[in-house]
Amino acid sequence: MSIMAMRPRRPWPSFAGAGLALLLASCSLLPGKHKIDSDKLDAAVNTRLGGASTCVVLMDMKSGAVVYQYGADDICMGKLPPCDTFDVPAALIGLDAGVITPQSVYKWDGSPQPVAAWQTDADMAKAYHDGIRWWWEDLTQAIGHDRIADGLKRFDYGDKQADGPERSFWEGPKNGGILGISTRQQAAFFRRFYAGGLGANPATTSLISGMLVDEVRDDSRLGKATITSAPGLCSVDPAGARAVGWSAGRLTTRDNDLAFAVSVVGENAPPGIEVQQKFKDALADAGVWPPG
Repeated sequence: MSIMAMRPRRPWPSFAGAGLALLLASCSLLPGKHKIDSDKLDAAVNTRLGGASTCVVLMDMKSGAVVYQYGADDICMGKLPPCDTFDVPAALIGLDAGVITPQSVYKWDGSPQPVAAWQTDADMAKAYHDGIRWWWEDLTQAIGHDRIADGLKRFDYGDKQADGPERSFWEGPKNGGILGISTRQQAAFFRRFYAGGLGANPATTSLISGMLVDEVRDDSRLGKATITSAPGLCSVDPAGARAVGWSAGRLTTRDNDLAFAVSVVGENAPPGIEVQQKFKDALADAGVWPPG
């Protein structure tokens, strides 16, 4: 496994130039309660995360309409490996199939791990928040190819390609993975996930939603602001020369209820936790997320 596959988590929640301007493809705001200044958000994303291979998609939770996009369509609709964002569909499939329960513990086999925090037994919540890669590999192996393939079809997840190494098919071509999903598809998947549109057990969806909470802030202008996020990082080519950093989830404030996906591709793509923080900083710069 490549070190690039690692992604540190935040502490657990209490229960997560001129030439470039030609590449911006921000959509006009749709009628509704959304309050987003697309010009301010363009400038903020451009400063914090911008680049020719960056995409940011904000999608209305109710209708599924894209209310904002940064990045050209060929970038935002291009196939990328889901990396660790695949933990969410894997957890859905595993829990609904009865392969695991929220209390199930997988035992560390004693083998050396690239991160000391991975050298421990863990349940799903610990495995998610500590990014314990072997735990998710064990889970997908226990679920098995056929149940995963069926789940990807039911969820209409990316290109639905479950073939490849059973323990890394979501981790990009360097790890033998062939599963691909675009940034637009990521946003659509997370919208359906939070809206209960995947056909999964509502209790399962609620449990995973709580696990994904990144931060909650109270703000006099925006009210209670909550952001949930699944970060990820992995290679996008067989040689490992380029990578994608992901953050995907949901943003809710007094004025907005949006699913989102952010992808940053490049030779020095930031890890998902960094993409996540820079995205929040950009939202704060644009007045969509509380500052501080």
